Amino acid sequence: MKVLLLNTDVGFEFEIRNKVAGTFDTTKLQQAGVTTKEGHAGLGLASAQAIISNYNNVFLAHAIKDNWFTFTLSVNKA
Repeated sequence: MKVLLLNTDVGFEFEIRNKVAGTFDTTKLQQAGVTTKEGHAGLGLASAQAIISNYNNVFLAHAIKDNWFTFTLSVNKA
């Protein structure tokens, strides 16, 4: 796992990268109960999506590239 926190004049970004085996539909990961890890509840991205939907200045992005799953949360200063 790799973690990055970037603070800039316009806001900050929090990024987490995890190794994954193969590829999968990342849009499904926002659904509660969907996970790629054995024994996990699959609530992380669903919870994050529910929280950020209450804010106009918070954005969530995720992607898979080269067997890395990247989750990025961006918060723009108001």
